[in-house]
Amino acid sequence: LISVDGSTFTDAAYEGLRSGTVLGLPETHAARQLQVYPNPAHDQATLRVDGWQGRAQVQVLDASGRVVREHTWNDAQGLVNLDLRGLAPGLHAVVLRGAQGVLTARLLVE
Repeated sequence: LISVDGSTFTDAAYEGLRSGTVLGLPETHAARQLQVYPNPAHDQATLRVDGWQGRAQVQVLDASGRVVREHTWNDAQGLVNLDLRGLAPGLHAVVLRGAQGVLTARLLVE
């Protein structure tokens, strides 16, 4: 501990400090996003997730959390087109659920 003109400075050294493995998602999973376009949308929207494998369930929820559309995602398709006709205008949540996890996105229906 050193004091100069009323200020204190503490210097410390650590011997035998051990580092460990940091847990987290691999970069490819951390960067995965559910893309929805166009956004805002009128009658149709397209969903895309790069690197998603396997089947998944797609749900569109209204502002109250009620499921207003459902679709099965098949990775062989690459893209999913959602029919939005008949949906109330406003903000909706798009949820993709499958073996690889859950992804969400916001969709504004005009």
